[in-house]
Amino acid sequence: METDAQIRDLAENPDWLLQKVQGDTMQYVFAHISRNTYSDSSFLDHRTSPVPTEVKSAGVKAVNQLMDSSSRPANYIFHSAFCCSTLFSNCLQTASDSLVLKEPYVLVQLANVLHQADKSRNFNRSKWQAILKPGLQLLEKTYPDQQGVIIKPSNSANNLLEYIMELRSSSTVFMYGSLEDFLLSNLKSPEESRYMVPLFLKRLYPLADYAKDLPISEILKLSHLQQCAMLWHAQVYRFSSLAASKGNAPVFCLAANDFLHDPESIVSKVLDFFDLACNNERLQQLTTDGPLSRHSKSGQHYNPETRSLENTALRTKHADILKSTHRWMDRILNRFPVKQPLCS
Repeated sequence: METDAQIRDLAENPDWLLQKVQGDTMQYVFAHISRNTYSDSSFLDHRTSPVPTEVKSAGVKAVNQLMDSSSRPANYIFHSAFCCSTLFSNCLQTASDSLVLKEPYVLVQLANVLHQADKSRNFNRSKWQAILKPGLQLLEKTYPDQQGVIIKPSNSANNLLEYIMELRSSSTVFMYGSLEDFLLSNLKSPEESRYMVPLFLKRLYPLADYAKDLPISEILKLSHLQQCAMLWHAQVYRFSSLAASKGNAPVFCLAANDFLHDPESIVSKVLDFFDLACNNERLQQLTTDGPLSRHSKSGQHYNPETRSLENTALRTKHADILKSTHRWMDRILNRFPVKQPLCS
């Protein structure tokens, strides 16, 4: 049985990362990680490095009563995948005194519950939201010298987007790449892509408001690269629709190529949008010995020039299938256009 002091430590100490929620027993599960683990891990899920060895549980009600409910809302980076969002998050981390959480698993878990709920008549949405809001607040813990939190969810949690914007009034970046880059990224690991893309389509495609006109059952009959194109389109189309409908909501639409073309300027602008101070000295180090000089996930030497050479080789190798996919996709874009830029 945890004491109040121990529960308060779980609720307020960022060394205790909310890992998941056990809905059947109404327990929060926290994993003990270090400050370096936050910065060094590309994913805060089963790929967290090093893997946490200490885990504690505490009742949802007890934690909610003792946590700081006045925490500053986190800033969010929602993305379409294959758009340099991890690299961008690392740059924001380097150039600011912020805690950056990259793809915490608990958001995927809460998104999974919501996804399954759409198929159930017994789902209690108000009860789920009562867990979601304090769960989000438990991800907003910072160390004393930090200004705020930036969270980059997995794109498999994109169905949480409207809820997070509403519940926490969070400043939100919609980050996306071009269709061409999305296709090329899937061609880099074709076997993995053939397995994963249908799964992501089943989760994310129905969120696009045109899905009722183009049923998912028909989309799953398409060729692999056509499926990839539809996954890209459904996400970016939804970002565009949300940006247009949110009025004065704090939304920043970011094209990956704009970031890669002028990273220092974009990082500075987004930190300003998040109302976080930018450390200009560290900002200037992004391309020398910072995140832009190495691969965002492997840590090996990598830069935009290397990426460009890789894409050129893929573009040449798969020229015919890319051309036919773009030609096919033009019909979709004519019917359901994606406004450029997404945010006017």
